[in-house]
Amino acid sequence: MTEIAMNNVFSFVLGGGLLSFITALVTIKYTKTRAQADAMRAMQDVYQELIDDLRKDKSSIKQEKDEMERKLLEKIRVVEEKQYDMENRLREYEKERKELKTLKCLDVQCPNRQRK
Repeated sequence: MTEIAMNNVFSFVLGGGLLSFITALVTIKYTKTRAQADAMRAMQDVYQELIDDLRKDKSSIKQEKDEMERKLLEKIRVVEEKQYDMENRLREYEKERKELKTLKCLDVQCPNRQRK
């Protein structure tokens, strides 16, 4: 029985079985390492795409913010111009009111009424 076992071991080793077994172990390890590297590369690609998307979002948000600020400043300028015009009109109306206040008496002979 030992001769048969020895014969099987020698034929396994010399017939290429041992070499095939070692090659299979190395190939499995290499395949596993390569699969892990491919998985990491895929994850890096996903993260890089995420970073690119975030940068694009950031720049588009900044552009929208700048556009909104520009529009808001334009509206503020228009409102300030209207306010300035209204204040000028109010001053004019106040002058007219003071002038007309002296004419509130309808009697032309009234001493409270001023004549021009």
